[in-house]
Amino acid sequence: MGFLGFGKKVDNNLVVVTYEGPNRLRLNGNRKKGREAASAKKGAAVHERTVCWIEFSQGGMRLDQGTGPAAEKLGPGAVEKLLRELPLNPICKGMLRELEQGQDRSARIFTWENPNQTRKPI
Repeated sequence: MGFLGFGKKVDNNLVVVTYEGPNRLRLNGNRKKGREAASAKKGAAVHERTVCWIEFSQGGMRLDQGTGPAAEKLGPGAVEKLLRELPLNPICKGMLRELEQGQDRSARIFTWENPNQTRKPI
């Protein structure tokens, strides 16, 4: 442990939303520490299927966020809305709980209504 907490590596949780196809998103959660967290964020930011990502503290506070190359597949404004709503979503909250309890990884199918999606007529 560092002096007065300086240099102490704390765990953070990285939640990445990946594009799996039309109306199909996946949440991937990883518990990372220090340099591992920075490396994971860089990897998420450039992965071809990443829509967006959020880094959370162990208490659930948003520390950082960004978008990825697949963000364009959701349309204008949708990614910003997703980033705003994701921390309040029950699926994301459950995943964060698991990560905070010590699990290293978690993945879930993510259901989210995209306001830009065109619907087929019935």
